[in-house]
Amino acid sequence: MRVGVLGPEGTFSQMAAEQYARRRHLNFQFFYFPDLARVMKALVQDQVELAIVPVENSQEGSLSTTLDFLLWQDGVQIQDEEVLAVRHWLWGKPGTRLDQISAVLSHHQALAQCQGWLNRRLPQAIKVLTTSTSEACAKVAKSEESLAAIAAPVAGAAYGLEALAEDLQDNKNNATRFLVLGKGSQSLRPQPGEKWKTSIAFGTPHEPGALYRALEPLARQGLNLCKIESRPAKRKLGEYIFLVDIEGCSLEPGPVSQGLIELMGRAAWVKMLGCYPAAPGGGEDE
Repeated sequence: MRVGVLGPEGTFSQMAAEQYARRRHLNFQFFYFPDLARVMKALVQDQVELAIVPVENSQEGSLSTTLDFLLWQDGVQIQDEEVLAVRHWLWGKPGTRLDQISAVLSHHQALAQCQGWLNRRLPQAIKVLTTSTSEACAKVAKSEESLAAIAAPVAGAAYGLEALAEDLQDNKNNATRFLVLGKGSQSLRPQPGEKWKTSIAFGTPHEPGALYRALEPLARQGLNLCKIESRPAKRKLGEYIFLVDIEGCSLEPGPVSQGLIELMGRAAWVKMLGCYPAAPGGGEDE
């Protein structure tokens, strides 16, 4: 199966995809893309069959690129999800000392997740953004300067780098949730005892109580919301779209499908983003 991930080789996206493949007993052929937008564009253009992309981190929150793609791109659904425990290592050329490092390169999420460690241990180093953690390793390997990269424990060795420090992440429970995106309808069906999620987006009239009225049927059905957040509607300032993850499956008759029917009658519009199995460690009620 052709699967698109953020590249180059050694990113956390690839690690999440490999973990997912092992859990689901799948064989993947990886295609690497330089940024998330192009990973998801490759799915739309049928260059890959699945795109596995990060959507939220336990410390830094949601990735707007992924959320906006789900909101505005038709024909793509969340098919599954994977949660990856994220550990950050500091990589440099062999023999590099911490006091020699003038700059630290990485993806903006990795830099943010390690900012406390960086401020304590490398106050002299400037922070330089790259499109991925693996790209940071590649740039450090090619540079003549005393640079370092923050990347996964498996990433730096492939570029001839040495681990200068381990476990830089400020949150010891640091984890990132990845979505498995595909085209077409969900082929999986709930198994006994299996937990599922339903993800939707909707808009409401710009009037008092509109959000409450839209969500009230879900509360009445006894449904738990794993996540709720807003994104700009991109029409005018102060106008928002709401994204909600609901515990439960909307593919079969029951509280979720009934609650959504009522919500559709109260919201201005509703878009189904996907119904899929909840990943282990994905924040669903155990």
